[in-house]
Amino acid sequence: MTKPMAQTVRFQPQGPFSPYLPQFTYTYSYSPPEKRVKVAVTHYLLRAIVIIEKIIRLLKSTTPFFEQYNHILKQLPNMYKMIKLIQEVQEATETEQNQLRERKEKRSTSGESKPKLFI
Repeated sequence: MTKPMAQTVRFQPQGPFSPYLPQFTYTYSYSPPEKRVKVAVTHYLLRAIVIIEKIIRLLKSTTPFFEQYNHILKQLPNMYKMIKLIQEVQEATETEQNQLRERKEKRSTSGESKPKLFI
């Protein structure tokens, strides 16, 4: 396996304006591509292990809840169907009531005169 090569670069301008130009030094290192791939794969594997560990911890912490409320959770589909049926019945009665109101309004607005009571 090869070691990364570290190289230092110095920028020192020459000439009459050299005191006015920036001078800097920096070091960079080169690592071969296969080493970068190895580091990236290791990084992603470690992240995956941490995420899997969090999921396992979540499942362990929620297990008592599911054990306690298992009988209710099994009945959720039936409860949903019942609520849906109740809503449908309520909508049907509302539409019937609206139709009755419309019929009464039509009767009252038609040309027939209403009987008057004289006392």
